[in-house]
Amino acid sequence: LIGIDSIPIIEKFSGKSEDFAKVTFKMGFLDKMVKISEKHVFCKKFLIGYLGTLAGLDDDMTLAVAHLSNIIPLLEEQFQRNNFEVQRNVMFTLSNICYVEDELIVNNVL
Repeated sequence: LIGIDSIPIIEKFSGKSEDFAKVTFKMGFLDKMVKISEKHVFCKKFLIGYLGTLAGLDDDMTLAVAHLSNIIPLLEEQFQRNNFEVQRNVMFTLSNICYVEDELIVNNVL
């Protein structure tokens, strides 16, 4: 799980979207985002919709799975196929969400 000690690692990769995207799963970054989203409803709705789209789901399919833990395996499948567009967008989305309420998230979640 990501902790305060991992923040420099995140920053290290933030300028290299491909490397950063590939390392997110290894670090459990998406799992951490699930935990964040459970505490922040706006994050949850945004993540489910946006990451569902990136995973190749339409709106109806996203509503059907309706939980991030169900979307993550679909995203991982896209990563395994080296879908760089998905990797880049996931990286961008997650890094933005991490700092939307950076103080709140760092103090309470990370």
